[in-house]
Amino acid sequence: MTVQSIPLVPPHQFSVEGCKQLLTLQLPTLESLKGVDLDIGATEVRLLLPGSCDHLLITLPKELHANPSPPTAKFSRKRGELTISWEVNDIPKVADSPTEGPPVLETSSTHREVACAPEAETLPAAAIEVQSEHECLELVQDEVEYVLKQFTVKKLKSIAAIGGASVLLSDFAVEGQASIKGDCCRFQASISFSWEVMDAFGGFLGSTGTGEVPVFTQDELSPKVTIKASKNGSRPAQAAGDWMKSKGACLISECLNGKDIAATILSEWEPPEVEAPKVPLTQWSKTYLEEKIASLNVKLFGGSACATFSSPKIFGEVSTSAKGGKPNAVFQLRLECMWSITTVTGKSEGTLVVPEFTSEHGPESAEVQVEAGPGKKVSGQLLTGLRQMGVSAVRTVLARYMQELQLQIKS
Repeated sequence: MTVQSIPLVPPHQFSVEGCKQLLTLQLPTLESLKGVDLDIGATEVRLLLPGSCDHLLITLPKELHANPSPPTAKFSRKRGELTISWEVNDIPKVADSPTEGPPVLETSSTHREVACAPEAETLPAAAIEVQSEHECLELVQDEVEYVLKQFTVKKLKSIAAIGGASVLLSDFAVEGQASIKGDCCRFQASISFSWEVMDAFGGFLGSTGTGEVPVFTQDELSPKVTIKASKNGSRPAQAAGDWMKSKGACLISECLNGKDIAATILSEWEPPEVEAPKVPLTQWSKTYLEEKIASLNVKLFGGSACATFSSPKIFGEVSTSAKGGKPNAVFQLRLECMWSITTVTGKSEGTLVVPEFTSEHGPESAEVQVEAGPGKKVSGQLLTGLRQMGVSAVRTVLARYMQELQLQIKS
């Protein structure tokens, strides 16, 4: 009997961001793209993780089959996510019929995006945007510390040249400047750390010292590393110090690849959310109430007449107070507007005024005056209907305003 294997599908989702179509894969056990076999074809994505024999397969939607742009892949170690993106000029809807065209170009499995876009590349005038520059020294500090800790675990354990002893790096410090602007991460920093040696049995060998990288930038592939060792100690301790000065410094230099660190920071960088400037409460209140009143449409007498409101105007001020330790609204407003009632026999007009609407008394206690226009004759039945149904609708708007205003204050 032949047993057929079922292709594995990792947790993933497709999304759209601006002019990009994104595929985000959840890979919480993955630390980097090193050793990952990633094959992005025209109709599917195949992913083979280190130590696995089974490919993870994801079928691409038909909308991407005719996409001529080469995809790019970024991995975020913090989120455990691999994101593949395609630049698309005109993003079709999911329900649209597929279009035929050339297959998507494939990308290399070990490709990592360059930290800075080529300086000679030019963009169309319509695509040029003013890009903000963000300070990111803390990200550089975290990434350098992570790289050195991983290096300690993987490369500085049970070193045969010093009798099976292990070197521990600690007390990492990164100082300098770092920033991200657009798709470019730049930094100029110095790195310092301490080190000590444990013998093959886990005891302290007596060999300690410090290390320093005077200049470390995003362009450094193997920065200069200076090692200082304590002069006192046994012969094995002196040998371990000599090894750190010669071989250890070279190994540490090789692990500090500025371009890789810059690329990793870019892949994990999440721009801070820019909050929209808050509209002053008085201005927001006037806009809110004027729009809501102007949109009212009240049916009278079972629909045989219809009342609408126009030219609303709001006067007064709105502020906040911290009563009881919580922010609360304080306002005193006046509302004026025109009303009109349309029936099969014609149109009647007049005014509606709320002389005083306050936060203390609320909409139910506010007086609402409904009058016919100057020199206009309006039937008493219409006025009565408007004073009942129309005034009730206005009070409902005022009550909703108070709820929305409190939410506006909390936000």
